[in-house]
Amino acid sequence: MNIYYKCKHCHVPIGKIGVDSVNTVNLGFEDLSELERQEYLSYDEEGHLHVTSICEDCYEMLIKHPDYHALDTFIQ
Repeated sequence: MNIYYKCKHCHVPIGKIGVDSVNTVNLGFEDLSELERQEYLSYDEEGHLHVTSICEDCYEMLIKHPDYHALDTFIQ
């Protein structure tokens, strides 16, 4: 099983982790609420975990333009 990270704003792949190389308990998923788990974590038909996160570019854009937080999407 692999864990794939993708940006929730621009949908760019951020990275991939092979579960054999990491203890999933250390990733902090158990600290998420049930609502957060539903929103940010999903499994595909092959059993791989997909995590929705934020990439560095979108993070920097939100830091520079905090009013973008009110928008559903700010990527044009």
